[in-house]
Amino acid sequence: MTIPVDLIIETFLRAPVKSICRAKAVCKLWFSLFVDSIFAKRHYAQSKIVKKVMFFSCFVNEILCVDTSKPLLGEDATCILQNPMTYSNAYMKIIGTCRGMILFWVPTSLFIWNPSTGFFGAFRAYPPTIMRISGDFFGLNFYGFGYDPSEQNYVVVQIYLSKCHPYHRALVYSLNGASSRDFEHESLKTITQPCISVHDGCIGLYFRDSLHWITFNWQTNVDVILGYNLIDSKFYQLNIPGEVQLEEFSLCCLRNIRQCLALCTVMRDENWDYIVDIWEMEEYGVHTSWTKVTSMQVSNNFPGYMLPACSSNDSIIFVNNETGVMGTWNARDETLQYTTFDRVVQYEHQMIVCEETLLST
Repeated sequence: MTIPVDLIIETFLRAPVKSICRAKAVCKLWFSLFVDSIFAKRHYAQSKIVKKVMFFSCFVNEILCVDTSKPLLGEDATCILQNPMTYSNAYMKIIGTCRGMILFWVPTSLFIWNPSTGFFGAFRAYPPTIMRISGDFFGLNFYGFGYDPSEQNYVVVQIYLSKCHPYHRALVYSLNGASSRDFEHESLKTITQPCISVHDGCIGLYFRDSLHWITFNWQTNVDVILGYNLIDSKFYQLNIPGEVQLEEFSLCCLRNIRQCLALCTVMRDENWDYIVDIWEMEEYGVHTSWTKVTSMQVSNNFPGYMLPACSSNDSIIFVNNETGVMGTWNARDETLQYTTFDRVVQYEHQMIVCEETLLST
């Protein structure tokens, strides 16, 4: 009895990415079905997305991957991948992650990698404009990696804030079209770096077809979230919660928590323990919809801070920004369970959150 192709496709649209990757080896027909880009896009739209926390070390070529959909202490929660980059990690920079893709930058090229499927691609070097404007005249550098669904195109955005004059510039680079656009924008003229340390503050958070950075508007004298809509090609600014004054905190970051844009802040107390607050913008773009989700007190047992990385089911996954210690915060009983991994190099690693997908460019 032959199984209808349509039934095979509909069944595997609900299967995990790992199962589909293994199923490719069953026969040539299944391989051709599952490598099809249309199937990959339907699977991304219809399946439950699994998020992985990935640790890149500066000294070893191994990458520790932690599956946040499974108990962190489980044997199948972690795996080791080889870094596909042949360049020294000291010269490599992660621009961002989007739809299961990780974008790397080295001084001459861009590389894109899907760790779930092994897809790897290279793009031409930056145009001369980028090299010219990234010199001494320009100081703070924001960048990000996202996807424009209207053009089905991956996009790199760079923002350069001038030290010498107000002509801040942005450059938008299309990976699929291998084209770039260098321009100024009114929203960039009033922003500068925030008064607080922002964890991975240069990397834009990709959320709702936009990239987001925490910045400071010197004209209105308030901290704001700078957004860039990849579909409309426009910058805009979002207000942070009215109760939050960032200069009062030790550290902050932006995250995607429970499908909401989230602002996370850290404040030390008199005992040198610290409190982590998480605010969610429940209705995107509506300032009055900011809601405090939790205010969690953490003992000073480790160097650095426990910062939220992502959410999974009823939990929020926390990662220490220096040691790599992970924790699961249970929303039901408000407890934090710690987990350590031997392969994470303290102080010398970078953590990212990557979705598990079948997508390629």
